[in-house]
Amino acid sequence: MESPSTVTDLLSASYTALHEGQLAVAIRHAQTALALARESSDEALQAAAAVALAYAHMRLAHYTTAKGILTQALLMAPQESELRAEITLALGICAAETDDLAAAETFFQQTIDLARQLSIPRLMIRGLHCLAAGIHMPRGEFALAIAADEEAHHLTHLHRRPELLWSQLTNLSWTCWLTGQRDRTLHWLEELRTVALPGTLAEGYWHLLHGELAREIGDFAGARAFLATCRTIAETGSLPELDFLVRLGLARLSRATGDAPAALAWASDALAIAGRIGYHHMQGRALIERAHAALVLEDWARVAADCRAAMAVLAPLHANFDLARASLLLARALQTQSDPTAESTWVEAVARILNGGFAFWVAREHAWTHSLLATYAGAQGAAAQLEARLQAALDALPPPPLRVLTLGGFEVFRDGIPIPVSAWQRRTTRQLLVYLLLRRAPVPCEELCEALWPHLSSDSAALALNTTFSELRRILEPQLSRGTPSHYLDRQADTVSFCALDYLWCDIWAFEDAVRTGASAASAAISLYRGDFLPEEPYTDWALRPRERLRMLYINTLAARLEACVNAEAWQEGVDLAGHILEHEPWLEEVWRARMTCLARLGRRSEALHAYRECVEALHQHLEANPSPETRALYQTLKR
Repeated sequence: MESPSTVTDLLSASYTALHEGQLAVAIRHAQTALALARESSDEALQAAAAVALAYAHMRLAHYTTAKGILTQALLMAPQESELRAEITLALGICAAETDDLAAAETFFQQTIDLARQLSIPRLMIRGLHCLAAGIHMPRGEFALAIAADEEAHHLTHLHRRPELLWSQLTNLSWTCWLTGQRDRTLHWLEELRTVALPGTLAEGYWHLLHGELAREIGDFAGARAFLATCRTIAETGSLPELDFLVRLGLARLSRATGDAPAALAWASDALAIAGRIGYHHMQGRALIERAHAALVLEDWARVAADCRAAMAVLAPLHANFDLARASLLLARALQTQSDPTAESTWVEAVARILNGGFAFWVAREHAWTHSLLATYAGAQGAAAQLEARLQAALDALPPPPLRVLTLGGFEVFRDGIPIPVSAWQRRTTRQLLVYLLLRRAPVPCEELCEALWPHLSSDSAALALNTTFSELRRILEPQLSRGTPSHYLDRQADTVSFCALDYLWCDIWAFEDAVRTGASAASAAISLYRGDFLPEEPYTDWALRPRERLRMLYINTLAARLEACVNAEAWQEGVDLAGHILEHEPWLEEVWRARMTCLARLGRRSEALHAYRECVEALHQHLEANPSPETRALYQTLKR
């Protein structure tokens, strides 16, 4: 392909390279275009080339350099022109990224007004998006951010400008995730996947947010894989914004998995990146994340120091959401240290949270905010009043997602954080939850009493059910105030059930759904079966039948997959699958034959012959039987 030679071609090539994440190429083409434009003495052409060069520098976070280029370009751009609107937009981005939100908002509004006046949909769309991402988001005005980007998204489809979609979709996905709107996050991410080019910021955000969503439901292995891919994209593509965000994501993941020192290290790494970029808002967010890690380590002096440093950075930016987070963390540190300013800090923090509508974050951090609320529930005056208002706001929130594992071991994750084993002090509390999961429908109280308390009288069992229901409700929703209906559990006079299943994921449901789907979901079904159902209850009568049923579904799925592998000549996978089946059902002679065949086809004849001897031993031990003629014939064939 020939290299572009005209200014117009060079600018087109520069923007294409920028969109594809080839930043060095974008800068080289823009610099060449600017040099040619200067030779022509065409000021408008020079200004256009300068804008292309500025955008490439902006992607590298060289905002001071870009601002200088754009300021000169503005002097050359014609009044009331598309080029002038483009320059004011870029200047607004530079101002937003260097924390001058007042100037940024002015530039963005100028861009929108001029684009509307000149009927330029592209710049109208971009101006709305920049207002959402650069102004409303830092200020914590999340509803306004979503509204602006949804309008930009509508105009993008209306005017058929698909190249503009990725930026709106990344911000919509991020904002919805940040505010706990999981379904809407997945909705926007699904569309983002269709427009995100490989190796770009858009693809990086897709992996980043899927990593965050995986962490929230307790899928830590999945979260780690998504974040690793995101980090590769960030470092390969020289994307400092993504580099920063993925480190905060890794810090959160480390906290969730109980590795607070690693969380501290990742947050400190993010802080170093923010310092190199010179982006104060990033610095504040990194300090807050580091304070979170220090809180887990109970290093209260460090929590307080990082929170105060964050607030000093964030206050001039009016970054209300992050200021609220930092001030509540500070209140927790001061309260733990019995600092006399703890209550006034609490009052300031809760006022910020209520005024900004940030109760969703308090619920997300319930592991430590719950005890803080309890401290001030019995206080006097403003502290108690604000606690009551905050509690009411928390009660009105949708519940955090629950993830329940029963195959291979009982675990429950609330909002991605495991509920500690110590919370399940009563065995029957765990049993009640699992019994309801098995039924997936309202269960008569009489049936529950007979299943869970078979040795008690009907009155005593009914009392035990009331106590256990209350305890389960408290374990699942510790932040819920007394008397407020549960978001998860419904107790009627004669039945107990789950209120709604939208916020609940259970491995047995997912496993059964995958089995029903058939061969296309066999791998998913196999991976979901980590072991037998509820091994903590080996002798509980009501668990025996579902345990055996789920186990047979697993064996049948493995067997069907094994048959497909043999037919497809996928010999190694066949060996592995046969081994899994025989761990559970060592007397299945046809599986031994499949294993012998797969080993032989892989050239591992001695292992195939050894498998026959294992088969003979297993049949004798479990069935007191000898191999069938078919198995013996296969053995004789392999011996030749």
